[in-house]
Amino acid sequence: MVERYAITDFSSGEASPRIQSRVTERRYASSCKTMLNFRGLGQGPAQYCAGTEYVESTKTPGDRVWLMDFRYSPDQSYILEFGDQYVRFWRDHGQLLSGGSPLEVATPYVLADLTSADGTFALRFFQSGDSLFIVHPSYWPRELQRVTGTSWTLTRFMPDDGPFMDENTTATTVYASAGSGSITLTASANIFASTDVDSLFYLEATTIFAKPWAAGETAIPAGASRRVDLRTYIDTSGGGTAGTIVPTHTTGTQNDGSIDWRYVHSSAGWVRITGYTSPTQVTATVIGVSLPGGVIGGANATTVWAFGAWSETRGYPSQVSIFRERLVFEQDLTFQFSEAGVLRAFGTRTGGEITAANGFTRKLYGDALGQVQWVHSGTNLEIGTAGGELTIQEITTNDPFGPDNASVVARTRYRSLNMAALPVNDVTLFMQPSGRKLREWFFDFSRDSFRGPDMTFVSEHITKPGIVQLAYCAEPMSTIYAVRSDGVLLQMTYERENEVVGWSRRQIGGGGFVESIASIPNPDDGTDDLWLIVRRTINGATVRYVEWMHQPLEEGDDIADGWYLDSAVRYDGAATTGISGLGHLEGATVRVLADGFTHPELTVASGAITLNFAAAKVLVGFSYPGLIETQRPEADRRMGSSIGAAQRYSHLVVDLQASGAGAGTKVGIEGDMATIILRRTDDDPSAPPPLFSGTYDVDSPGGWHLGEPIRVEQDDPLPLVVRALVPRVRVGG
Repeated sequence: MVERYAITDFSSGEASPRIQSRVTERRYASSCKTMLNFRGLGQGPAQYCAGTEYVESTKTPGDRVWLMDFRYSPDQSYILEFGDQYVRFWRDHGQLLSGGSPLEVATPYVLADLTSADGTFALRFFQSGDSLFIVHPSYWPRELQRVTGTSWTLTRFMPDDGPFMDENTTATTVYASAGSGSITLTASANIFASTDVDSLFYLEATTIFAKPWAAGETAIPAGASRRVDLRTYIDTSGGGTAGTIVPTHTTGTQNDGSIDWRYVHSSAGWVRITGYTSPTQVTATVIGVSLPGGVIGGANATTVWAFGAWSETRGYPSQVSIFRERLVFEQDLTFQFSEAGVLRAFGTRTGGEITAANGFTRKLYGDALGQVQWVHSGTNLEIGTAGGELTIQEITTNDPFGPDNASVVARTRYRSLNMAALPVNDVTLFMQPSGRKLREWFFDFSRDSFRGPDMTFVSEHITKPGIVQLAYCAEPMSTIYAVRSDGVLLQMTYERENEVVGWSRRQIGGGGFVESIASIPNPDDGTDDLWLIVRRTINGATVRYVEWMHQPLEEGDDIADGWYLDSAVRYDGAATTGISGLGHLEGATVRVLADGFTHPELTVASGAITLNFAAAKVLVGFSYPGLIETQRPEADRRMGSSIGAAQRYSHLVVDLQASGAGAGTKVGIEGDMATIILRRTDDDPSAPPPLFSGTYDVDSPGGWHLGEPIRVEQDDPLPLVVRALVPRVRVGG
């Protein structure tokens, strides 16, 4: 019996061996047994992947580095290279220079601390305009600021008013030697350590000395103090008679109708520790105008005090984000929110009172939460921990988010890998602890709960041995890129609105080992560029290159403009046979596309190659063989499934779009591959054939077999888009 079996959809990518006999699976017909260096497009075709362009070596080729994106605007976006105590910058497909040298900013992050125990990037980031906030649990938070396109600064982020630890609950007292300037703090027990230097310290008076302010009070001495509730003010007018306007301000100076009153404190104050003397004594600098008199001197020692949350003693934040116009840090399961609309202020009271705009903290509680692995600011503040997923949100939407209107809600128990999550539109993508499953987390209004479908369900094998970094490109095709711990780059076509999820492997040519990725908008055409750190062995030495991935050709493009080689560079000038500037490929065997013609392999010597013929546009780099293997054909039979039945392809039609073909472009079954020849007899032999769209026939590919997949191979630096494979299948008994 002969059946026509049309394969017209490759969008589900490379499927797990577990479903290779599950012919009733919805995505079986649109998936492949193997998809290497091809990708399934959302519309259905399988497309040979474009290659990468070599930009430059990393600063220290022997050291692993990580990439991070910085997007100031669509036309001013940067790739940041974080290495051993430095960050460098890349944009417009090149390295950012200053004075002819690479622009570099020193950082405190040593090489060993850039990579977590899980093999993932250990730094966490959040960008707001020109500022990139950076955290690591072993380092004081930093703020990387873009001053101009070629001027960047990195400073410690040190708010002056918090966050603080919980207030002391013991009998231990602390007092200050003076109310302003450089002072000494003395404790009644051993509470200080040398690692407390730079920490904040909070003191609150238990006794208020200032006389209450009263309207019309006469004969007020110059420089006198008066209080309103817990707020203390100092006269700056030289004394006199008080006015009738009650002072309510908490900063600066205001007039009560007669006297100017400068705000001093609200019966509390804080200092920054500057030096360590002993376990009971440190030096410090007062922040603000003055400490309250109720904490100055041994007779006024107070039990109401607290250390700042950040120090070498107590650690530093592990996560950072911005939620409801508040900068938020996470440290030891505690979330520290800044004041509303003021990213650099963490004050928890205004004039001694708690208001909705004040900063505050929230502690996560729950069963086996483990550490927080990622945070994302969405409709809620989404949190992934080693034990499950939670959100922080308003208790009621009728009031602003703040100290009295914030709650922690446990959501799901998928658990997360210590890796930054990837927000894409209205969902958040994160890896589970094994690094094998990618979850798509979102709120399902129909179920009134969060859900996390497994994006690797059909392709569970492809993420082994585990993912260490994710990146997203929205244009030209919505794609999730993932770096495996073994250096293989994965790509997932991700068109959820059209129910398309398709994984494939992108094995970088020349033995390239991908270590890090990030994406930014292309400076020219509005698409997104994927940037990569690729570890290679060149001429016997380990090197690390910064490369970025080109886009495939489309209908109407010139085949000579294609970029289907990796770590490639292009010569574009007068026709020549000598191509130089190939030092990064020294000693390597390379492939060449010369004026659109494929060229035999050559070996780079002294940074150059010599072509067999002169060419004006020459691409030189590493090839990366592409392979599609379809699922076994399942032809309709009255006797049931054709699995295990003898089969033979009596004819095969290949439908191509905007494709080129050379000696390495083949189709058939393993052991019997036919070369696809697209040049027509009327084509100009002095020019490469134009991109081909149409059908190509192959007669009798292979003999009898037990369901061999159809193979498509591409081993030439040319575009290839397969729209359909239509075999005639003869099925035996």
